Amino acid sequence: MEHNRKRNPRLKRGKKARRAAGVPAPAGMDKMWLEKARQIVDQTSEIRPEKVAAIQQALEEGRYEIDSRKLANILIAEWLLER
Repeated sequence: MEHNRKRNPRLKRGKKARRAAGVPAPAGMDKMWLEKARQIVDQTSEIRPEKVAAIQQALEEGRYEIDSRKLANILIAEWLLER
């Protein structure tokens, strides 16, 4: 008796299927992705020059406003986290 080997289009295959089933990727893949992520983070500056320039211009033109309530909340949260 010959088996029908046609694929069921409703069955997921490959990486998407493993992910959906909670099956982890091969160990080498994890290391590769972590290393790639680390390289991207290392190459990314924490200072964004375009943001700094926009804030400097707003300060010079007197348009930069600070939300004192938001600033106070941030300072209090940081203080609480340090304790």
